[in-house]
Amino acid sequence: MSYRTFVVSYSSKSAARAEAAKRSTSGLLIVFDPLWVNLPERGLLLHECGHLELCDNWNFTSVFSPFWRLYWNSKLGFSMDFSGQTIDLTPDNLVLIPPNCAYDCWTKNPTPHFWIHFTYHKTPAHSEAIVIKPREAELCVIKDLKEVIKHSRAEETPERGRLLASSLAQIAISRTEIEWKQSLPANLARLQRHIDEHFGEDLSNPALAKFAGTSLTGLLRLFNRHLGTKPAQYVSEVRVRNAATLLRGTKLSIEEIAEQTGFPNRFYFSRVFKAVSGETPARFRSKYHSADPAPDPAAAR
Repeated sequence: MSYRTFVVSYSSKSAARAEAAKRSTSGLLIVFDPLWVNLPERGLLLHECGHLELCDNWNFTSVFSPFWRLYWNSKLGFSMDFSGQTIDLTPDNLVLIPPNCAYDCWTKNPTPHFWIHFTYHKTPAHSEAIVIKPREAELCVIKDLKEVIKHSRAEETPERGRLLASSLAQIAISRTEIEWKQSLPANLARLQRHIDEHFGEDLSNPALAKFAGTSLTGLLRLFNRHLGTKPAQYVSEVRVRNAATLLRGTKLSIEEIAEQTGFPNRFYFSRVFKAVSGETPARFRSKYHSADPAPDPAAAR
């Protein structure tokens, strides 16, 4: 498990469908596992958590992420729009945003801002934000976690922060207000395993439809109904996840990684990687490259 603490005091542009990265004033951000690395077959994986004492610029359009977001603000000031439905971040609202859920957000007034990003193996039945009233247990964990974040330093290992953030995320997604999709059909589960194990091979829609024993129309319906995405998008996410593992844990060139993960060339790979993760391969490697070599996912196929 890798995690670091960063002082947040910058702002940077973020494209539509990419991770919103603009933050202002000062605060701390604890990064656990970078996005797209080490996603679990079962269970929960933390990506980051953070708290800003005062955030005055939370203005983004078409925010779209493949991971869960949890927000709680102690004061009024932030709002979100989900296809015409406006939700305010308030002390009485614990807001959970499922994966692949697009929204706009904006700042009305500068306010303290708390968040967690994580991945969970089960697929939610919700297509927009889930608003629940925080309970005392959740508020107590948030209070403790904010203190840990506030007093963390880059050279320290925020183990307590990881445990608290994980506890909060698990408490939140265990709430009865959240509904989950039923188990995947057998042919789709088998197709997922095939994609995971053969991400560097031909995974075009015709090839996937043939493997699943269905028509092209049936393939699209299968992915949309049960995963809320298109086959090509799902394949891109799997390839980017494996590419991220190689970028983080090996010294392979970007051209070699593109080839191993099924992309025709470096330029197309870079474009897809940034569209999916919000960062270029080179930027991702510079931020998250580990001194300890990670397993080569291609070698395990």
